[in-house]
Amino acid sequence: MRVESDKRAYFLKAKQKNGYQVIVTHLNKKAVGYREVDYTKPTVIVVGNEKEGVSEEIIALADEVVIIPMQGMVQSLNVSVATALLLYEVQRQREKAGQYSEPQLSPIEREKIKEAWIYRDTIVRRSKGKINL
Repeated sequence: MRVESDKRAYFLKAKQKNGYQVIVTHLNKKAVGYREVDYTKPTVIVVGNEKEGVSEEIIALADEVVIIPMQGMVQSLNVSVATALLLYEVQRQREKAGQYSEPQLSPIEREKIKEAWIYRDTIVRRSKGKINL
């Protein structure tokens, strides 16, 4: 999910009030390896872009700051690769904890999501001329 820059701090504070931990990727002295965080809790992950990273305001809100340890001269990965690694670790921990053995959403909620995906996909394909009505 992308949140407008002027609303990010408000969004994250609201999530924290609702029991989410905020994990931010950033290279600094208080950062821990990304595998050291418990992702079985409700979690919001903030990943900055390659050019600007994450703002100091958002870093200050973080419950944990994480890094992906690397060897050699390069200290960062492409944002999509870093996000993929983080989400794989989230999935690994949650699967190990048995959090995927039962659906977290009701059948009604799952159906609403499925309908939204189908609608969005249909609109995109229609806009690209791939669906004729």
